[in-house]
Order: sequence, then C-alpha cells, then structure tokens
Amino acid sequence: MVQLKQINPFRLSIHLSGFFVPFITIIIGLFYTFLIIATVTILYCISEYLRTRRSHGLPLIRKITILASKDEEKSKFILAPVYFALGILIALIIFKGSIGFASMEIVALGDSSARLFGTLIGCTRLPFNKMKTLEGSIFCFIFSWLGASLFVPLSIALLGALIGSIVESFPLPINDHLTMSIASGFTMQIASLMVS
Repeated sequence: MVQLKQINPFRLSIHLSGFFVPFITIIIGLFYTFLIIATVTILYCISEYLRTRRSHGLPLIRKITILASKDEEKSKFILAPVYFALGILIALIIFKGSIGFASMEIVALGDSSARLFGTLIGCTRLPFNKMKTLEGSIFCFIFSWLGASLFVPLSIALLGALIGSIVESFPLPINDHLTMSIASGFTMQIASLMVS
C-alpha cells in the first residue's frame, strides 16, 4: 500500500499524454503541433517563474503544476515538464516523421511504465542507480518497443527501445525525458539508414 502512494496518477496521465502527440501531428500538421507545444511550454515557464518568485502564477497552470508535482519539488522551479516538451519538440524537428514519432512513444510510454511498474512491483535495485529497478527497466523496454513499433519496423523499434531503456536507467545529469528522446531517435535514424 505504501508503494501506491508514491504514484501520482495525475502526473502519470500528463506524461502518458505524450502518446497522442504523433497522432495530433498527423491530424493538424507539424507546424501547429510545434506551435501549441512551444506556446504551452512558454506559458508554463512564465507561470513557474511567477509561482516561485512571487507566490502566484497563471491560475490554471499553477493548479496543474501543484497537482502533478512531488512535495520536494513545490518550492522550486519544476523543470521536468520543460524537458518533456523539449524532448517532444526536438523529436518533431530533428527526427521528422516516423522516427520522431517513435522516439516520442519511447519517452511517453517507456518512461511512464518504468515509473509505474518500478514503483508497483520493483524490488531489484540496479547496481549503478539505486533509484531505479530492474523490473521498471524491463517494462520500460517492453512499452517503448510496443510504442515505437507503431511507427517504425519492429527491428528498428527494438534498437530504439533498448537504447531508450538504457538511457532511462542511468543517473544522468540531464533529465531522461530529453536524453531518451534524443538517444533513441538517433539510434533509430542510424539503424533505418543502414537497413535502407
């Protein structure tokens, strides 16, 4: 029961919303998707600045931020959503089309499932990162592969998922929302060039 309290369903649902970005991009186009995500990210940064410096912010964004944040994050500028948005924006620009969409799914589904299953059933701590579990990493890989395979061939999705899962498991100085997207995207891009 203690482990269930560590999962913030609201935060998890925001993270999983990244799953829909490729489909929205297909419907409304790259330009408008980029514009919406960039605008929301700028508004979020303004709201966070006001929240942390002046004890208020843009009301709706501030409320969402408080609901989605961990207790230890609430006193400072929360950068995780910015990294998440940047990972999506970079994937949209650098890895156009199916590779970009696949790398977004790796972040949205892989990172979310690592957190969810690592918290619920994880008991084997990784030797190089005690904050992560083997079980979380396995589910990260599985869901990353499933998500990426919606847009790229299974073998390329497998490589992207593997690299994304490895990056997610390491204690890197840069947020894994950004590093997973870039590392898996480049891996799949190189693999697709070698296959074709």
